[in-house]
Order: sequence, then C-alpha cells, then structure tokens
Amino acid sequence: MIYLILLPMLVSMILIAFIKDRLLKSHWIAVSMAFLSLVISSVFFYLYLSKNVVENFNWFNIGSYAFQISFIANNLHLLMAVVVSFISLLILIFSIFYMKKEKQERYYFEMSLFISAMLGLVISNSFILFYVFWELMSISSYLLISFWYERETASNAAKKALILTKIGDISLLAGIIILFANTGTLSISATISNLSTIPQGYLVAAAALFIIAALSKSAQFPFYVWLPDAMEAPTTVSALLHSATMVASGVFLLIIISPLIYASGTLIYILPISLITIFVSSLLALDSVDTKRILAYSTIDSLAFMFLAVATLNPNGALFYLIMHAVFKSLLFLLAGELLILFGTRNIFKLRGYGIKKPIFYVPAFIGLASLAGIPPFLGFFAHAALSYNFSASLEAIFVIATFLTSLFSFRLFFTVYHEDKTEKIREDKSAMIPIIILSVLSVIGGFSLFFFNSIIPINYSFGLFLVLDSIIALLGLFAAYYLYSNRDASYAKLDKKLKSIFGRLTYDGALSASGIAVTKFGGLVDKFEGLLGKAFDKISSLSFDLSYVSRELQSGDLSNYVVIFIVGVIIVIALMLAGV
Repeated sequence: MIYLILLPMLVSMILIAFIKDRLLKSHWIAVSMAFLSLVISSVFFYLYLSKNVVENFNWFNIGSYAFQISFIANNLHLLMAVVVSFISLLILIFSIFYMKKEKQERYYFEMSLFISAMLGLVISNSFILFYVFWELMSISSYLLISFWYERETASNAAKKALILTKIGDISLLAGIIILFANTGTLSISATISNLSTIPQGYLVAAAALFIIAALSKSAQFPFYVWLPDAMEAPTTVSALLHSATMVASGVFLLIIISPLIYASGTLIYILPISLITIFVSSLLALDSVDTKRILAYSTIDSLAFMFLAVATLNPNGALFYLIMHAVFKSLLFLLAGELLILFGTRNIFKLRGYGIKKPIFYVPAFIGLASLAGIPPFLGFFAHAALSYNFSASLEAIFVIATFLTSLFSFRLFFTVYHEDKTEKIREDKSAMIPIIILSVLSVIGGFSLFFFNSIIPINYSFGLFLVLDSIIALLGLFAAYYLYSNRDASYAKLDKKLKSIFGRLTYDGALSASGIAVTKFGGLVDKFEGLLGKAFDKISSLSFDLSYVSRELQSGDLSNYVVIFIVGVIIVIALMLAGV
C-alpha cells in the first residue's frame, strides 16, 4: 500500500497528457493531486509512526534470482514524503500565478514527473528502484531547466546539469553493482544490516562511489557549477529543485547509507570537501548581483552544512537541517519569483532602484534570510543547534567564520534590494502571497519542532556557549551588511567591484575561466555527446510515433518521447504488481 503515495502525481501526468477539455485546467489537476499526495503521505505517516514496514513485489527473474521492487514505511522515509508533498503543493499553488502566461500543460506535466520521482525515491527500499527514480529526476530536471529551450542559456544550462549529474548517476550505479556482487541483494535495509559480511576494500569502493553520486546531485565541490546556471529555469522550478527534490536527494542518499560510509571510513573525505564548498559558495554569493544565483550559491552553502553534519557522525542533524532548509529556501525563491514577475529583473541593484520597501515583501524576505543566516529564533538557528552537535573545537571555529560569510551575503541581498522606498504602488497578486505567508509563519515557529523531533527521529542538539557565539557572529554579519550595503555610494561601488574581482580569482569558476582551452575541448565533447544523445532519442521517436503523439504536443525537446514511454512503463509495472503478476 505504501506505493499509493506515488499514484496521485502519476495520475496527474496522465490526466494532463490525455485530457483536452480546457474546462479541466492542468494547474488544478496538478494542485489537487499534490494535495491528495500530501493527505496520503500524512495518513501513512500517522499509521506507520514508530514502525518499520517493508513491502516487496517481484519485478522480473533472471535465472533463479528474483528482482524485487521494495518500498519502506518508517519515520524517516514517510517524514520525507510528507515534506516533499507539502513543499510541492505550495509551489504548485504559487505556479498558478507565476506560470499563467506559459505553456501550462507541459509545465505541470513535467513538474508532476519531477515530484513523482522524488516521492518514489524517498520511499524506495531497493537499490534498483532508488536508481530508477534517481535517473528519472535527472531527466525531469533536464526538461524543466530547459523549459524555455528557445533561450540558448537555458538549453546550455540543462546540458551542463545533465552531464555533470550523470557522473553521479554512473557512480551510484557502480556502487550498487559492487554491493550487489558482495551481498546478493538489492534491498537497501538488508544491505545495511549485512555490512560486516562485505570485504573492507569493496566497502570503501562502494562508499566512495556513493559519495561522488551525492556530491554530484547536491552540487558540491567540484560539481557545483551546474546549479547556478540551472537558474535559467522558471523560478518555481528553482524553488522545488533547491528545497525538496533534486539537490536534497544527494543528502538523503548519504543519510540512508550513512552506516556504510562510517563502516568504510570514507567520511574523512567528506569533511574537507564540505569546508571547501562552504567557503567557495559564500565568496561566489558575495560576487553575484543576480537574486537567483545568490540563492543558488546559498543552497550549495547550506547543503555543504548538511554534508558536514554527516561527516561528523550526525546524519539526523543533517536531516533536521534538510527539512528546515526546504521551508525557508522555498520561501526565498518564491519571493524572488514574485519580484521577477513584478519588475522584470533579477539584478539586485536594479531592484534597489525600484524600491520595494513594503512589509508584504521585506518581512518574509527578512524571515527567510535570517533563517538562512542562523539568527534566532528563526529556523536556521535551531538547525545550527542540531547539525553542530558533534563539532570539535577547531570545526566550531571554522563554522562561525562560515556563519559570518553566510550572514554577510544573505543580508547583502536584503539591504541592497529592500532598503529604499521609491515605488508609488505595487500590485501584488494576493493569492500568490498565500504560500509565501504560510512559509514565513513556519520559518518563525517551525524551529521549535526540534524539541519534539526526537519523538520521530533520534536527534541530539545543544544550546550551549558555541550556539550563543554562532548567533552573535550571525548578527555581526547582519550589521556588517547593513554598514556596507544600506547606503551605496561611489566608494562602496569601488569596494564591491574590487571584492568581486578578488573573489572571482579565488573561486573554482575563476579557475575554469582561466583554463579556456580545457573548457573549449570539454565543450566539444559535450556537443558530441549531445549529438549522440539527440540521435538516440530520434531513433526512439521514430519507433514509437503513436505512443508519443500527446507528448510531442506537450514538449518540443528531444527527450519527450522517452519520458512518455517511461511513464507508460511505470504504470504497466504498477498494474502488473496490483494484479499479482
């Protein structure tokens, strides 16, 4: 029965694809099915609270081995299903306003596919099913990032995301094969229970490959360069991608296979990568003038915090931060989308010129950015209390520096955009503000859930001297941003330009720019790969013309036929499962 969580969004895709009655709008189909998914997830969460139930279905046989589809219901997996459903519902509601002038059938079809992939991933208990949904997320993200495919920047961003995350996809598959060869099972829970039977060398190899997969999917160093470019997608896509789906899946992978990482000893490699990612992303955020790119770098920064928690034997602290981050990051992206619709620009200095010092905008913005910075009593403060529990003294010292940088770039955005008030009147869409208000309220009071989170997931936290210092440092970042950015003059402009130049040289992007020849060669390989990819999908298209008719109307890209065939296959498999075949 656990798989019923998936059905609403699968039904959403079918209805959007095949129903042509304009009275039944695609956005209402998607929103109603997302609401149903939330209801089902919540009911299952209540029914299976403190239980651990696994449901297995035979898929196919090879010789004497039966490959199974396996779903799991426990506190961890169902809590994630509730979070994914809830955030997705709010973003789809906001999409009614944000995407009203766009190709709605295609948009809601692809968003439903994206949400289905993440829901399937978080309730999977077999590596093969987990991998299918992992890949499906890559495909759906490609389609959504290239939604405005007529723009070259969007098309190129989608290609970059597909290729860089494909490194992680291949790594994940290789790790799964290693574990299967040594355990004879594809069950995630059974594999974790039998780690002692796997030779150490294979443990290390599998864990290293899983870490690469997580780094790639969660846009960590050195793979992070795809995520800022993915901001070419509609802002609602960015909100979902950054909060409850795509990039969250890498952290979720590390959490569920954390016993493997700890048994292999490979966690020592996560720590330095996380620290590098934190400082590089912070500098890049200070370097950017694009609201969405700043938020993208902040996501990379926050994900690195979660990786840091996993590296310090605190996966449940990472989980709590992941959930809190989903709330305030979706809030910030929806605000960015609102500003883009109203003013037509993402440049923070041009937005400053409009002057949007209005409570309906700057209060939610302050709440979201204060949560990001870790200022009490907002979400980030409680998240810091959970994720930093196992930090050593030296790591605490590094973390407060990271907190200062995070606070500085967060409130650079706030004081640049929201400081002046020159606009006579702003006509915001009242219905679009409903998700923003809900997320704002949760960002204020949601952190207190830490005190009873332990009844769901065992978690340690501390409100000791370190957290007091961390909060003071976050406030210092706020005051520094106010001093530097609230009154922009000629001297400030020179300082900002100089800092941008320095940061550009310090970052990985700067290094890439300096390596023009290498990038050009890589670009050539990308073009060749894309050409082969296009030819492959053209072949699929020619062999499946009838099945792909509806999909071609919804999606003009080369991958559309593949997506429809995949969905039909999923539905057939579920039907066979229900029939007991």
